[in-house]
Formats: sequence, structure tokens, C-alpha cells
Amino acid sequence: MRDPQLLPFSATDTGSPAGRPSPSPAEGCEIALPLDPRTPARGRAFAQRVLATSGRRISRDVVDNVLIVVAELVTASYLSRASQVRVAIELRERDLTVTVRDDRPDDRPDERPDERRGDRRGERPVPASMHDTREMLLDALTVERRVFTDGGETVHVARLLVSAG
Repeated sequence: MRDPQLLPFSATDTGSPAGRPSPSPAEGCEIALPLDPRTPARGRAFAQRVLATSGRRISRDVVDNVLIVVAELVTASYLSRASQVRVAIELRERDLTVTVRDDRPDDRPDERPDERRGDRRGERPVPASMHDTREMLLDALTVERRVFTDGGETVHVARLLVSAG
């Protein structure tokens, strides 16, 4: 397994040119992770590090909410049979955006039937009620959420308030 790689906050730029400093966490950071059962914890650790090094005072409630949102979105990628995920956090004055991109396969008819029935890791499919619970939790913690496809990726964007003032 390869180590997580910190990336600049750009889907097209995979590294900082020599002599150019990496973007600060307050501007936004991204991490690429292979998906396995430990990935949600790695995503939470990344989010906590970004928030802690932002130089901003962020309430414990907001930090907890961000950690939950990151973990739930990464878990959804894992359960959807993606093989890799990228987590990005962009912190602004009053809010922050969590973006999770994954390479989950679509359910094309030519897909092998045994892979469509369950997770390729030998786990059981998650009942729909658990997906509903995850969606309700995410909706309760965020002020805006979107899901869309971009090329071959599924993209989840969640916005949370950092300060109400």
C-alpha cells in the first residue's frame, strides 16, 4: 500500500513546481488515499490537521462536524467499491467546503453480475436504510451538499458554516 500523498488544491496540478511553496491549509489542501477499512480514519486525521494548522479558532462542534462529514463521505466511497479517493478541504472566512472525489464504478449492464450484487471485498451490500441514515446525518451537519460526476469520478461537495457572524 502506498502512503497518502498531499496534493495542492487543484484537480489538475499534481505537484508544486520547484521553489514554489505548497498552498497553506487555509487556502485548501487535498489528500489522495487508497480505499481500505482504515481510510475514513485517515481522512479524519487529514481534516483535523488542516483545521488545526489553519491559524483560525474553530469551535470543537464545527471540527467534530467536519470530521463526521469527511468520514461519512469517504465511507460512502468505500461502500460503493471505489478503489481510490481524494479528500479536499477549502477553508474560507465563514464556511468551509469538503470535496470527496472517487473512482467508483458505474453499474453498466456489461459489469460482471457477482460484482454488482455486493462489495468486491467480500462484504455484504449495505441496506438502503443505512444509506438513508447517512444522508440524513450529512444533511443535518451541512448547509449545502451536491453530488455529480466529473469525467470518470463521482464528486461529493459539502459546505459547512465555520462562523455565524
